[in-house]
Amino acid sequence: MKLQSKHFFSFFIFYFALRILLYFLNPTEVGDSYRFLNAGEYISRLSYPNFEKRLPLFPFILSFGVRFIDPIIWGRFVAQAISFGVLIFTYKIGSTLLKSKNKAFLAVVLTAFSPLFFYGTSRVLSEGLFSLLILISFWFYLKKERNYFIIGALCGLCFLTRYEGAILALSYGIDLLLRKDLKSILKMAVGFLLVSAFWVVRTVHLYAGAGNFEYASEPFGFSYNPKSTLVIVSSFLFLFGNLFISPVLIINSIKYLFANYRPIVIYVFLSILFFFFWIAAMPRLFTYLIPIFSIFVLHTLQFENVNRKKLVLFFVFLAFQFLIFRFIYRYHFLVLGKEFFVLFIAVSTLSFLAILLRRQSIALVLIVISSIVASLSYTYHYRNIYQTVFKACVMLKDFNGKIAYSDETGVSSWYLKNKDTLYFDSTSVEESVEYLRSQNVKWALVTNEFDEYRRLVFLEKKDNKKNVELVSKFQENDGGYIRYSKIYKIVYN
Repeated sequence: MKLQSKHFFSFFIFYFALRILLYFLNPTEVGDSYRFLNAGEYISRLSYPNFEKRLPLFPFILSFGVRFIDPIIWGRFVAQAISFGVLIFTYKIGSTLLKSKNKAFLAVVLTAFSPLFFYGTSRVLSEGLFSLLILISFWFYLKKERNYFIIGALCGLCFLTRYEGAILALSYGIDLLLRKDLKSILKMAVGFLLVSAFWVVRTVHLYAGAGNFEYASEPFGFSYNPKSTLVIVSSFLFLFGNLFISPVLIINSIKYLFANYRPIVIYVFLSILFFFFWIAAMPRLFTYLIPIFSIFVLHTLQFENVNRKKLVLFFVFLAFQFLIFRFIYRYHFLVLGKEFFVLFIAVSTLSFLAILLRRQSIALVLIVISSIVASLSYTYHYRNIYQTVFKACVMLKDFNGKIAYSDETGVSSWYLKNKDTLYFDSTSVEESVEYLRSQNVKWALVTNEFDEYRRLVFLEKKDNKKNVELVSKFQENDGGYIRYSKIYKIVYN
C-alpha cells in the first residue's frame, strides 16, 4: 500500500487525540514538570532561580505562554507540539536510512506507541525536546554536505536541555577524530561553545565545580549490584510493547550501522553505558533513544528474508529472558498487571508466528496492536500518581495559616506557592512538634508520594496524638501499594 498524506493526517489525529483524552485520567504532572514550569515563570520575568539545577532551554520555551495560559495546559500543549516534531524527524531520518516510506512510517508508529515514549513525552518534561534536537542533529549529519558548525550548535542546544548533550557532542567528536578531520572538530566546537558557554560559566560560578553540584553527586546515592545490572538488561529488551520487537535485534547489523552511521551508533553506545551510572533515571533516559532504536530495529528486521531457525531460537531466548525478568528482576515499565501479561504474551506470540510464516501485513498489525495496548496499560497504571497530594493541596489552598510540607514531588511547592509555607527538612532542623510551633505552623502535610525520607512522618506517631489533629486523609491503592496524603492541624496549648 502506498502511503498518502491522508494516512499521516489520520494517524496524527488519532494519536494526539488519544494522548489528550488520557490527560483527563490525572490532573497532575510529575515532580520535575513543576520545576520546569516554575523556571519558565522566572524566565518570563527575565530572571532564573539560582537554586534550580535544571537546564534553561525547555523552561525558556515554556516561558512564552506560562504567564498567559494555565501553566499545566500550556506545558502539555508544548509537550504535544514537541512530540509531533520528534515523530516528523523520525519519519525523515527513517526514510533516509530505511529507503522506504512504509518502513519509515512504521518506525514512527513504533516510536509513538512505545510505552516509555508515549507516556514520557506527554508529560511536561525535557526528554521530548532533547530527543527532537538529537534527531535534528542526525538529520544534518545525514545530508551530503555536513555543516559541523550547525551540528555543534545543535549539540549546544542539547546540552542546554539535558547535560547528556555533552555525550552527543563527544560522539561527533570521536567520529571526527577517527576521520582525522580537525577542521570540522574546530567548527563544531565553536558552534557548541557559542550556544552553551554562558551556561557553563554560570554553573561553574554558582557551584564552584562538580564537587558541590547536585547532578554530579546524585547518582552516587544509588546502590549498584548484579541485580541492578540485570534490571538494565531487562529494560533494554522490552521497550516496544512487544516481546519480539527488541533493540537487541540491532546486533545483527551493528557492523553495517557503525560503518555508515558511526556517530549515531557511538551516541547510542555511550548512552547505554550512562544507564549504568544513573540507574534511577533510566526510564527517562530511554525515552530519547526510542526513535533511533525503532529505525535501527526495522533496518535489521527484514520480514521477507527471515532465517526461520535463527528466528525461533531468538524468540525462545527473549521469551525465557522475559519470564525471568518479569518475575525476578521486574522493572516498573515492564508488563503491568496480570491481564496485560496474558495479552502481551498472546499478541507477541501471534506476531512472531506471522513473521515466521512471512505474513508481513498480519505481523505488522499485531505488533502495532501490542504496542498500543502496552502504552495504554502503562499510562493507566500511573493514573493515580500524585493524586493524593494534589487533592490535599487543593484543600489546603482554602486554609488560613502557615503550612509545613516535606514532599519532594514538586506538587506541594507548586500549588501552595502563594501560601505561607515551611519546607521541613529533618536533616537540618529538629524533628518535633515544638519546632513546628516555634515556626507558627498551623497545618502539616504528610505524604508518601515520593517523599523519599518522609520527614514529617513523626507526626503520625502515637506520642504526638495530643499534639496534632488529623483533619483529612486521601489515599489510593496503587497495585497493593497505598499512596496517601494526610493533613494535620497543629494543636497549640
